[in-house]
Amino acid sequence: MSPRDQLDLYYQRYPRVAQQFGERFLPLIERALKARAEVGARILQLVESSFEKEQARRNGELALQRDQELRVLQVVAGVLHGWEPPEWLEKWRS
Repeated sequence: MSPRDQLDLYYQRYPRVAQQFGERFLPLIERALKARAEVGARILQLVESSFEKEQARRNGELALQRDQELRVLQVVAGVLHGWEPPEWLEKWRS
């Protein structure tokens, strides 16, 4: 397996991780694949752990963003629900 193939495998396992995040690990993956088996396995474990953490961080950011958007929608809906259109708007419509 080539270093690029290994990196692509991580991108498939962790689809929310950005390419620019993973690209910086390419030299490390190259060294891992050239190293003794146990050393290479440890290096690849560390790289995959970094991907796991980045995916979790991104998942948390998305959840926070969704919560914030929901709060904004609730506030706007609360304001609009009690809104009475001005008299000029009613006259304009007819």
